[in-house]
Amino acid sequence: MLCGMCLPYCPTYRVYQNEAESPRGRIVLMQALSKTGFQADQRLFSHLDHCVGCRACETMCPSRVPFSRLINSARQLSRQQHPLPAQINQLLKTVLKPDGLNRYQGWLGNKVIQSISGAGLKLLGQDSTQRLLAQASPQRLHTLYPAGTAPRGSVALFTGCMGKLFDINSLLNSIRLLNHYGFNVHVPVKQYCCGALHENNGYPTEAETLIHNNQQVFGDIDIDYILFSANGCGAQLAEHAFSVPVMDIASFLLQQTDISPDDFQALDSTVVIHQSCSSTNKLKITGISQQLAQKIPGIQLLTLHHADVCCGAGGSHLLSQGETADKIINLKIEELKQLKPDYILSDNTGCSMHFRGSLERAGLDIAVVHPVELLARQLK
Repeated sequence: MLCGMCLPYCPTYRVYQNEAESPRGRIVLMQALSKTGFQADQRLFSHLDHCVGCRACETMCPSRVPFSRLINSARQLSRQQHPLPAQINQLLKTVLKPDGLNRYQGWLGNKVIQSISGAGLKLLGQDSTQRLLAQASPQRLHTLYPAGTAPRGSVALFTGCMGKLFDINSLLNSIRLLNHYGFNVHVPVKQYCCGALHENNGYPTEAETLIHNNQQVFGDIDIDYILFSANGCGAQLAEHAFSVPVMDIASFLLQQTDISPDDFQALDSTVVIHQSCSSTNKLKITGISQQLAQKIPGIQLLTLHHADVCCGAGGSHLLSQGETADKIINLKIEELKQLKPDYILSDNTGCSMHFRGSLERAGLDIAVVHPVELLARQLK
């Protein structure tokens, strides 16, 4: 018997109030799909596709049902009957290559081409994709950023397949802080996608290959830690064994440096923390962004009533299920209209992009930055 305790925690059930949009309902649909010779209709696949993959159901489930493993297996099973959208397939093929999205840096950096492609996507009804493209800020990184004299250690930075296109500020400010606190920072050119996109879309073999490739790339460098600023990518890496510990940048700064409020200029601003589902339900780290933000004197932390609810980004979910993603984040946007903070701090690239696009659509002037970016801005 499926108890249904997970229903109030499921973001799609909150939006649709439909049993088929809940973890319990999806398990029943997956059981039907697994039957030999069963031919599913589009409605069944749409209910499975709407799942964001936040794992909130797993976190609170008293029976510890491994829902994410079940739905990933179901998606693998469904691929013959239910192919992925063309743009998702192309993305998955592209990021199989080392640093595969680099080939698009020049294209996305051309504002004329970007505006034309964005207009075309809008005509096709892909507003979410258009809002994502508008945020591209391509930049190449050096392979080594030395700390200077007498370094305390060496780390490697995992950029993720999207990082250098859509989250360059988080990467650059991570490097700045790490150098400031005495760490050499390596950024391997040939690193690969983390594999989460493939695993969550029903391609586990490709996901394992990407992890194996990254294990080799980072294993060839003399480092003490592998660090990540995008916790969605980091959650995927952390589920596998690497030659050195894998850690999020915020936890590393708090645990491995002498970071202090004395290091930062005061900031008289209001801040809302968005802690990603990857942090809460996969990495099992909570309150880390808050602890880091509180190192800045003067800031005031505000709390969202729906802080524990997924924002709807969910990796490629934002590209393939834009309408559902927008309905989910609207719970937070309506609350932000009342709070009107100066900043939203987000530890996940996809979440940040989703917030920026949604805030722009709502006419709200709220900056969305990674916690390390806010700290780096205030560094004395």
